[in-house]
Amino acid sequence: MNVAKFNYRELFKQKTAEDFLLISALLVQIVALAIWGTFEELVLFQMVSLHMTFLYYILSRNNSFIQGRFGSLFLIDAWRGFWIIPVKNFRFRKNILKVQLPDQHLKMKITPALVLISIGTFWVAIGVVLFAVNQLQAVSENFKLLTTNFTDLWGVFFSKIHWMDSIIDFMVYLLFSLPLGAYIYGLIFGPLIRKAGKKANYQAIQAKINRNRLLPLFSSYIVIGSLCFIYTLFLVISFLDLQSLFQVHTISPQNASHTAVSGFWQLVRVALLNFATLAVCYFFSKVAVWNKKAGKILLTILFGYTLAFALLASWKLFGIYIALYGITPLRLISGWFITVLIFWTMLTIIRIHKLFLAIRYGIFYIIITITILPYLFAMYLN
Repeated sequence: MNVAKFNYRELFKQKTAEDFLLISALLVQIVALAIWGTFEELVLFQMVSLHMTFLYYILSRNNSFIQGRFGSLFLIDAWRGFWIIPVKNFRFRKNILKVQLPDQHLKMKITPALVLISIGTFWVAIGVVLFAVNQLQAVSENFKLLTTNFTDLWGVFFSKIHWMDSIIDFMVYLLFSLPLGAYIYGLIFGPLIRKAGKKANYQAIQAKINRNRLLPLFSSYIVIGSLCFIYTLFLVISFLDLQSLFQVHTISPQNASHTAVSGFWQLVRVALLNFATLAVCYFFSKVAVWNKKAGKILLTILFGYTLAFALLASWKLFGIYIALYGITPLRLISGWFITVLIFWTMLTIIRIHKLFLAIRYGIFYIIITITILPYLFAMYLN
């Protein structure tokens, strides 16, 4: 099947918010890399962000999102874009090498394969001609005098090339480019060639998820209720300890670092534990907890504590550590992560009581802020 036959204009006519956001973020990230390159402490974030943004953009433009947009299955979308779609469509890469042979009624069409064959034929012809000339020069002196300048010219040309290094580099690039090219071709053009006829079906995937929803409702109540009880007990017992955190003037310089660092990541992990609990309830509970009145109350309390822990961690970071010791790369990354955590927690609390696309907006926030992060590095740390 020829990719050129597709009506791209008709296919891409409708653009979504994901399309605009992802292509904008991709361009802004590329500009940051072009200006400053990679930052040592941020290189992993930059590379992962760039590749994931590109991956999601291709999925969005090809209309390959399971839900048609960012949603609760965004991690499954990422796995499909990273592995399933490109590997499944790996074989389509060979289409670009197909040459349409001419006959009496058809003119030859210029294709990439034809160009490669022409270039290869040119160099083969030069090689065999040089070999023949070299052999015939030993037979005839007149022929040797006539062709000496020609062979000397090519001899100088080839002597300037470091053959072994060039061949090794070429073979390395060739070995990596073939599977990488097939991977990218399968990711970008595979859904187009299939005409989205085998697009992942949201209902089918939900049916698979429903088969795993075996936990009764009371299991969710027990787990969430237990966490709420522990958090309440923690706040009651630790009230005096927590109160001292807000009296920065009473914290000595010697103890400020210890006060700011101790418990910071523990609070973050507890907040992430609550999100993990919610995800488990979504994927494995028979009944959606947030659809029940008691469930809404428990989840509101749970994520109220999550917000409190995230704000407490942010105070440790911004109010004590950065305020007293200044900003560093690690503190800037930690600050970004805390803002993401607070934003997602607030979206979750609102989503418990009102139906809207909370996960979509949460992912938008991550894309926007992680795109801005290199610019903050350059502004404050470079």
